[in-house]
Amino acid sequence: MAKKRMFSADIVRSDLFLDLPISSQLLYFHFGMIADDDGIVASIKRELSYLGFGSLDDLKCLHDKNLVEFTDDGKILFIIDWRKNNSIRNDIYKPTFYLEARENLENKGFSFKGSKSVPSTLHERNGDVSLDKIRLDKDRLDLDIDKELVLGINQPTLDQIESVSESETLHNTQIKNKFIEYSDLYPKKTKKREAFEVFKNLSEAEISKLMIGAKNMATVAKNLTADDFKFLKNQATFITDEAYLDYQIVQSTPTAGSEVPDWYEPNYVKETTPEEQTELDRIRQEALGKIG
Repeated sequence: MAKKRMFSADIVRSDLFLDLPISSQLLYFHFGMIADDDGIVASIKRELSYLGFGSLDDLKCLHDKNLVEFTDDGKILFIIDWRKNNSIRNDIYKPTFYLEARENLENKGFSFKGSKSVPSTLHERNGDVSLDKIRLDKDRLDLDIDKELVLGINQPTLDQIESVSESETLHNTQIKNKFIEYSDLYPKKTKKREAFEVFKNLSEAEISKLMIGAKNMATVAKNLTADDFKFLKNQATFITDEAYLDYQIVQSTPTAGSEVPDWYEPNYVKETTPEEQTELDRIRQEALGKIG
């Protein structure tokens, strides 16, 4: 997610916006900062808890003023004037991870980069309104009428908004924890952010193999020289090049000059039988007698 976002004065300095409660205005600004490049905010309940302010009433105020929209299940929030607030270059734009939510919002008449539907800003608050905009406003009015007709059926309830995406949050937390484990295992710590973008799209089976590969690579890296370590793949390319598949099994062969294990030494000690020991004693006694 980008660290810089913009807000249009046409929106946040309009009478419509300034008439909102201060808490609703502040919540809009925070949503504008944490939204992804398509203006989508997930896990609303978690975000409200993290911010420490904002209520369902604030969400309702923003929705009633056509500043935000929800998906049908009430789990995803979309900033309606996102593209009016932000102009994101194509070379740095990253589509939302929530593709089903985006499709649902497109069906409601909103557009995103690359989509062919009507503009995401469906209403004008200031200035002259063109004929095309009047048509768009009429479409928006029709959508609002449809909402009222199905109120209580398709519209998210307050309970739905409160139970926002807990399973999704848990899944994301598990992915992050697994990535931290991978990052700790892999000996080279560069390109961590790029690695996470690739990691989160791996299947469970691929992650399991990756963990094995990272652990074995860490073992191999202990015997690498400083020059060889420089050519070690970074955390991202170790995944994208599927190099981890080459390290599912590591042969542990002793290096030159290493100590030979005790069990490898040949045993030259030969035990004598009682008869042989008696004969040896006799010979020793005879030898002592001759000396004496």
